[in-house]
Amino acid sequence: MAKPTLDELYFALDILKQAGISPESSQLQTIEDLEDEYINENVIPLIRETVSSKIKDIKRPLTIEINYLPDEDDLQISILRQEDVVVSSTDELSSILEGNIQQYAQSEPSTKKRLIVEFPDGTVFESNKAKEVLANTIEKFGIERVRSLNLQMNYYPLVSDKLHEKYANAQVEIGGYYLMTNCSTRAKKRLIEKIAKQLGEQVSVRIIMPDGDHYTTPSYSNQRQQGPRTNLRVTLPDGTVIERNAAWRTFIEAILYIGVDKAKQYDRKIVGIPLISDRLSDNERYSRSQKLIAPNTYLNCYHSTETKKNILDELADRFDIDMDVEIVRP
Repeated sequence: MAKPTLDELYFALDILKQAGISPESSQLQTIEDLEDEYINENVIPLIRETVSSKIKDIKRPLTIEINYLPDEDDLQISILRQEDVVVSSTDELSSILEGNIQQYAQSEPSTKKRLIVEFPDGTVFESNKAKEVLANTIEKFGIERVRSLNLQMNYYPLVSDKLHEKYANAQVEIGGYYLMTNCSTRAKKRLIEKIAKQLGEQVSVRIIMPDGDHYTTPSYSNQRQQGPRTNLRVTLPDGTVIERNAAWRTFIEAILYIGVDKAKQYDRKIVGIPLISDRLSDNERYSRSQKLIAPNTYLNCYHSTETKKNILDELADRFDIDMDVEIVRP
């Protein structure tokens, strides 16, 4: 059986969260071990290769710190000062470390996208630091009101009365509580809109891209840039929109909404494999596209976006589910 990927484990955690199940410590440890393995095999060698040719020009001992928060807009790269090391600024280092490393260390905030939140009373929060806009917006909503919604971010309360052991630097203190801000600008936009809807507040939320364009279409910032790919957008009867960063992920959530037992009644096979099966295919090429959605239950995702749409449409018609499925093209 193929080893699960990080993406698959992250998605499994999302499924648990939606089901109201807290992940076990062993599951979190498995993910952390895979993250460490990925960093050691992919990230550190790239940094070493990028920096090594330029760092040799420095004649002093040097300690460089890379601070990364998942889904943030940039990496923060800085020098840790030592008593016998004097460096005037991180710009001095940036001028030396040319090439690829500058792709990850953005030094000009003006090139970043801006988050804007407007209230009917004329209040406007706008900054290229989306963290600040989110915090100001939540404070205006009322931290107690937002806390009462019991929302979560990264399997941790959005508003908590204590600091997170690992992501304390991503929390902002508001009125004696701590607001978690550890998500992308686009995720912050969606979060503000969700909170406003649940609280009955009227706000306008926009993202201004570096080129001046307005971002309005729901998307996911961690979508891989591997060329244009179609996606799915599923609108449920209550108005909830399912749109993950890949068609197969949207497909899985839609199938879970319809119900596994109902999906099992889809009697046509794809590449000789049922839509829902209790075992993986012996063909590794196909088994990689079978996704575990319940104990001993695998969903066959080895088909095009168009086929996924057709399957969802057919199941919705069969079971009289008022669900709208559309293909999203880049």
